[in-house]
Amino acid sequence: MVRLALPIFIKKFGVENISVILTTLKNVQIQEASNGKNMLSLLKEHENSQVIDDPSSITNDSVKAMSVGIYESNPFFSISENQDINIQKVKRYIILRSGKIDLEKFAAFVHEFGHAIKSTHNEFSISHKDSQNTLIYRNGLINNRQSMSLQGDKILLKNISSVGTGMEEGVNTMFEEDIVNEILSMNRNDIPEDLLELFDTIRENRENDEEYKSNAYGPECAAARALFNIPGFPERIIYDELYGTSKTEAFYDSMIPEDKKAKNSWHLMLKNLDDTMRYNYLAIQSMQKLNRTKLKENMQKRVDSFTQVATQIIDMSKFYKQKREDPDQEIRL
Repeated sequence: MVRLALPIFIKKFGVENISVILTTLKNVQIQEASNGKNMLSLLKEHENSQVIDDPSSITNDSVKAMSVGIYESNPFFSISENQDINIQKVKRYIILRSGKIDLEKFAAFVHEFGHAIKSTHNEFSISHKDSQNTLIYRNGLINNRQSMSLQGDKILLKNISSVGTGMEEGVNTMFEEDIVNEILSMNRNDIPEDLLELFDTIRENRENDEEYKSNAYGPECAAARALFNIPGFPERIIYDELYGTSKTEAFYDSMIPEDKKAKNSWHLMLKNLDDTMRYNYLAIQSMQKLNRTKLKENMQKRVDSFTQVATQIIDMSKFYKQKREDPDQEIRL
């Protein structure tokens, strides 16, 4: 899977970022759940027993257990004599379900390897500001913060804030679809002989050479595609994902008139797209509990949140077009 996908990953992210991709290959263990063992049990084996995690995660264990693939990273910590907490090491994994490599499993690998690439540079850091230890997690556009406190020889992590997951999943799913479709459209004569069996397997059961489309993160992916169609955004988003900068936020907000920023800022878009994703997870939980009322309520909130995102992108695009057409306005691409 790595050999088949790697050239397309390099093409997608740009040859100038090849060192990030190769570093990812060195630092991430790719594992397959063995027969009789589900994804969740393998994840549990990799947990850091030193840490007590905040249980308020929206993505519950049942969702993880049903996943085809998961990217997981676990930081391990050292505690100094004066009670300072520091990162000792980080272990990173891509875990895939057992069984043969079909299109679904291959696409899951592409998706999770995308997450791994975008976590390679400064995934975890600790802020010691104001005598408070704060764990900062960065994966692509995702930025999560957790407070850290000592409970005996354990470290208690409590969620403070989280932003960017919806947009990151949207961009990553878009890349997943693009990379898989480029591979599927390749000529069989261009595939190394020892990869032909894999290539043929992932192409099985495709009707009329139909394009691959992910069955997850549909609205989030649509928002990402809309932004990538606007000149100036693709290169900034990719750079931010790989290196943790904020070029996209500054560029996006420069398109918005001051009197409109309260209702159409980059940060607000990220929040609205986070809500779009969050209500989807809540809807799944409602369905698992056979609660039709909550299911309908959460699905409506998902639609409402995405409607706000779509409106923001349309309005920003209008401002962007006006700036490009006005010779008195400067815009940096």
